[in-house]
Amino acid sequence: MRPHGHIHSAQVSDVKDRACWTYVRDQDSRRAAVELLADGVRLGQRLGYLGEGPVEQLRLYLKALTDLDSLIEDGSLEILSLSSPYRPGEPIDAYTQLARYAASTDEARMGGYTGLRVVAEVTTPPAGGPRGHSAQTRWRSLTNRGIASRALPALCCYDRRALPDPVSQEAVVAHPALNGPVMTVPFRLLTQPEGLVLAGEVDFFSAEALGRLLALAAPKEGEIVLDLSELDFIDHHGAFILSEFAHRHRSLSIREAPSAMRRICELLDLRI
Repeated sequence: MRPHGHIHSAQVSDVKDRACWTYVRDQDSRRAAVELLADGVRLGQRLGYLGEGPVEQLRLYLKALTDLDSLIEDGSLEILSLSSPYRPGEPIDAYTQLARYAASTDEARMGGYTGLRVVAEVTTPPAGGPRGHSAQTRWRSLTNRGIASRALPALCCYDRRALPDPVSQEAVVAHPALNGPVMTVPFRLLTQPEGLVLAGEVDFFSAEALGRLLALAAPKEGEIVLDLSELDFIDHHGAFILSEFAHRHRSLSIREAPSAMRRICELLDLRI
């Protein structure tokens, strides 16, 4: 299983995978970005930085990065506005974006780098309303599967001041590693190569969010494996959600279900 949990820095010892960095001060996000990119330089990786606004402004955010001008000039660091890789006003095409990142990783290795390392400021709500949120969640799930098979550490930065509703805060849930306090959704649904992992707590307040995320993260074909070994607590509301999900996906296989959840299912005659 891929390592996951809470991280305390953006150094390579913590960020070995796809991580979420939440903040309330802009300088904290920029410090984390510089920290992660500096580690990438040390490891011989090609670097990418994506954010809101013109490239000239984004470049100023990284001014603390040693040899910034040289890294940009020799192509070791590419700074992009979010409007470049993503089409403004349109939901993310998950498969197209994953293919682009895969190609960029292969290109970096062919160019003599050890891999690709990316920092992205992705607080802005996705275009397209609910459809956009669904596309973005599907993109995160697909990205987790892709990153699992490639050396592509990535740091997604979210401004907590701009995440006012539960649907937006679900952006945090799908990341294997997280910096910051527990968000409104007290669980994480992680996409591993061997299946899905549900970690944390699920109750009346978070069960609906779990249902939405399960529907988006589940693969369209083949067996679905759901590992509950990291689940700390679940009440009957969460059990109902899992039961409904199992009913829709006959190929679902649940592993390591907590004894308390099994007892709830027995008492309520729920089949999972």
